Amino acid sequence: MAGIAEQRDFLSESWITSANDIMKLDPPIITAFLEAAAMVRGRAQLWELALSCRNLVLAAGEDDHKTMVAELVSVLKDSNDDLKDVMGRQAGMFAALLVPLLLPQTIHRYRSQGISDDVLVDTMSDIGIWIKSYYDQHGIWGLDNIKWLLNHLCCRLFRLGRLQFIREPFRHSVIVLRNVRDGEVAALSEAGVDYRQDGLVDGTNRIYDSLGKWTASFEQTDGYFIGNPLLSAGKALNQPAYLPATDWRIELQRGDPVLSIHIPEGGKMAHELCKESMLQTVDFYRKHFPDRPFRAFACTSWLMDPQFQTILPDFSNIVKFQKEFYLFPIRSNEEETYRRVFGMAEIDPATAGRDTGLRRAILDNAAAGNRPHAASGFLLQDDLTSGMKRHF
Repeated sequence: MAGIAEQRDFLSESWITSANDIMKLDPPIITAFLEAAAMVRGRAQLWELALSCRNLVLAAGEDDHKTMVAELVSVLKDSNDDLKDVMGRQAGMFAALLVPLLLPQTIHRYRSQGISDDVLVDTMSDIGIWIKSYYDQHGIWGLDNIKWLLNHLCCRLFRLGRLQFIREPFRHSVIVLRNVRDGEVAALSEAGVDYRQDGLVDGTNRIYDSLGKWTASFEQTDGYFIGNPLLSAGKALNQPAYLPATDWRIELQRGDPVLSIHIPEGGKMAHELCKESMLQTVDFYRKHFPDRPFRAFACTSWLMDPQFQTILPDFSNIVKFQKEFYLFPIRSNEEETYRRVFGMAEIDPATAGRDTGLRRAILDNAAAGNRPHAASGFLLQDDLTSGMKRHF
């Protein structure tokens, strides 16, 4: 995309074509881009809105990202009716046009950090995934997830191999400790979290346990860390543990920097590829962002549901991926699992398709009275190569 930053005619045909050196979109999608761009360039109202959105993003600093995203989403939402009136069925492409508008600045940031174009192209491959997802839902090209893609365009998210990574604060109600003598890792719940009798967060799958519900506690004294263990199998234990302060130190807690893992669509989750992706990322951050250390990898996903370890074989890529992490429960429900596996948020287990092993396993588990749900997990950076020794 050499020279695009010097072009003056934003969203011209040559601008879009040059941008596609990075976006790698199929011809029908590029045609949709060109048609929408011509429409925006030809209408002052749309053109001013596009430039206003672009400038809003470019003016935001790294610490302002969350606020900027909220403001941009609000602007697009407030403009939605006007966009439909002017652009008709192509209104969904307006947000998509922000990608080539912002891409020159993204390229500049990559090159100023010495990051290769290969990483840039791999990272931006998500654009096509989300545009095709929009098409699958609406039957026309568009984009309804610019909020997510701003992570890519603002150089917060990078795809390195099979996985995507965002450096951000750890936001979970978990306190992770390491034994200074043998290296074991333990996790305790923060105080105040309500759990059900089965050890899942109260409200998981919209099920509340009015009789068996209990609330976690945590205390750090001169002699002990005292709290409710989070078992590595992904459940909380209603029985306090006492970890001597002479033997244990806190390794990870809320607010500490982590690399959150996201698993993009496309391709298998081969264990070797996922592991290599994490190893590659450690080197990547040390080289390109030495001032941005991180304590651990973290992943929240429907793929982290501990039930998969009982309903899928040990050689399953999902199971192998999970076993790299220390799992812990979060409040979630079955909708994302059903959406990803069956294509819809709600299914009838009696009539849903059983044409894959994963579908059959989930449906058989549902027939036994269980519901899938998301979960989270962490892997301390120091345990990436040696493996994690779990205390609980």
